[in-house]
Amino acid sequence: MATETQRPTSEIVDTGLVANDFTDHDEDPDVSSVTINVVDNDTDTRYQVGFDTPTGNPRVGADLQEFRVGVEEFDSGQTGTPTARITLFENGTVVRAGSIVDVTTYAVLSFLWNANELSTADGSGVECRVDGLKSGAGPSARNSVRIGHIEWNVDYTVAGSGHPRAMVHQMKMMGGG
Repeated sequence: MATETQRPTSEIVDTGLVANDFTDHDEDPDVSSVTINVVDNDTDTRYQVGFDTPTGNPRVGADLQEFRVGVEEFDSGQTGTPTARITLFENGTVVRAGSIVDVTTYAVLSFLWNANELSTADGSGVECRVDGLKSGAGPSARNSVRIGHIEWNVDYTVAGSGHPRAMVHQMKMMGGG
């Protein structure tokens, strides 16, 4: 068992945000609260990214995989409260959507998932989408969601790990023990 943090390496969808690319979303959301501005307070936002293939196959087990995303409301002076949701995609297909949560001040949202939800064991097709859903009503209530940094915390299997006899055989093949 090992862990690594994957940062976005491609932009797949970008809607409602001012000009940006995946490099504007590739830092730790717990350290940097930078978010990308929205075109206006009455616009839904959507940002979807892809990642490199992890070092090892993502481990199967409840809540071992995690997306973390920094978000905040567009304008704290507005009375409306926008919402956000994180969705797991694989090769452009929805796997599972997370809960819808209110967005006000800067917050890091977490979405936990199980690698058994993937159809490709190596995680090569994993994508993360963040949807910001505007609040409606009168002009003073309209508000939207700014989207910041995105990461995938991967819990993966180290190549070659497994049954102890297989490990002894591997050592002998490499000239050891």
